[in-house]
Amino acid sequence: MATWKKKFTRFYLPLIAGCGFMCGALYGQWAYQKSKIETYLKVNIEGIISEQERNLNVSFQGRPSFIVTRSINPFNFMFYNAGQDTIEVDMRGFNLFTLPNDDPRMAQLLKSGLSHELGHFYIDKLHEQDYGRDYSPDSVKRKFLGEGMAEHFHVDGKPDHFYDSLHDMVKPFLETNGVSEGIRYVFEHENEISLPENLEKMAQQAQATFK
Repeated sequence: MATWKKKFTRFYLPLIAGCGFMCGALYGQWAYQKSKIETYLKVNIEGIISEQERNLNVSFQGRPSFIVTRSINPFNFMFYNAGQDTIEVDMRGFNLFTLPNDDPRMAQLLKSGLSHELGHFYIDKLHEQDYGRDYSPDSVKRKFLGEGMAEHFHVDGKPDHFYDSLHDMVKPFLETNGVSEGIRYVFEHENEISLPENLEKMAQQAQATFK
């Protein structure tokens, strides 16, 4: 028994203490990075909104709140929660030791994602104003239309090809009618708008599992 206690004190206790120290250090770095991302978002949101309002001739109703965590969504590093008027950021997409003020790529990614999610916020508020409820994607087709409209608010960086194709689908309505009225047109004529063949096939395949 004495030998076991001696081994525990000599080998295992320092190991446990070291692991505890390492976990504490990692948590401290996570909390520091989280605070820096939150600050970056809050500092830059007004500049992005001003750019969107100027370029698109729109006027935002209020501002979304932010949640920064490491366990939101396995598919998106940033997304808009219409039920809570909140833009949520998943830090798992970033190196733990990277900060937006030090890494131009990270800053650009945050700005690009934020501008898109602000598009969702604007669309949601417009839908609430007209229909008294959130703009919720209750079908794959509506999800595609919503993503395409939100991409129209994109202000920085190059969107991926898939988002480009969604944007191309709704862009004529937004440019012909003006952004706000174009969005309203999509609201009112959703069932009449045809998806391109490749997107229609994708929507049909995904609809069975869509929630």
